[in-house]
Amino acid sequence: MRYMRSKLVIIWFVAVFSISSTTNAEFVVDNFGFTDSSVSFQISGALVGAVPEDGLVGLAFANTSAADPGFVTTSDFEFASSISWTGTQSVVSALTGSPLFGDYFVINFTEDLALGEDLSGTFSANFSPGTFDVSEVDSINVIWGFATDFAGRTFHDADFLGGSFQTSFAVPEPSSGLVLAIAALFPLFRRRVAIG
Repeated sequence: MRYMRSKLVIIWFVAVFSISSTTNAEFVVDNFGFTDSSVSFQISGALVGAVPEDGLVGLAFANTSAADPGFVTTSDFEFASSISWTGTQSVVSALTGSPLFGDYFVINFTEDLALGEDLSGTFSANFSPGTFDVSEVDSINVIWGFATDFAGRTFHDADFLGGSFQTSFAVPEPSSGLVLAIAALFPLFRRRVAIG
């Protein structure tokens, strides 16, 4: 009886530990870098929420303001010319949306993603110059998958065609980094002028 009770305690402890470690792994996007021709960021944590009806291989990064024309400036879908990903699964492609479907870009993995799957890694992709207008987006929603019923929906919808919402994050102002860089160089320039 004593052996059975200690075995149950061990099983209970393992189950509680597994559940708590899964629920504490909040899905986060950090160090988001954005130019007119590139995107880079880090993902940490596990997929949460409901399993989407379709598109389980992809994560969409959609403009929350649904601005028109928005941050994607291309007239049609555009695939990244190069991709780098350090996470557990391989990334097979990254592409933009189009004016018809909305303001977003998608990264597609080799296999369907699963609820609770850890996606921690670093992503970067290069596109043609002028693909993005970074001044046209303030924040981005990260959505896993989409719904199979497209009726009455567009990719501008907050639920991104019925996908599973993961997180939202602010897009850093590109000008703030430039101002800091110029401010850092100013004393060097000033000293050089004074010496010359």
